[in-house]
Amino acid sequence: MLRPQKFDLSSLPDDAMVGIDAVIAMGPYGRSKFYAEMAAGRAPKPALKAPRCTRWQLGDIRAWLRELTDGGAE
Repeated sequence: MLRPQKFDLSSLPDDAMVGIDAVIAMGPYGRSKFYAEMAAGRAPKPALKAPRCTRWQLGDIRAWLRELTDGGAE
């Protein structure tokens, strides 16, 4: 059984770029569900997309997770 990696991203700035493994470790979804949410427009799109190298801005992921935990309320 694969175990998710643990990431300590608390000291990184919001403009840091993170890969899918870090995104999955932070959030409530697995890889497939996260990509489905992204395709539906409910999860952040990557800031960098190149062959075999997709990265998200950490600030976008943090904001998305806050939105999920707040239930979308402002």
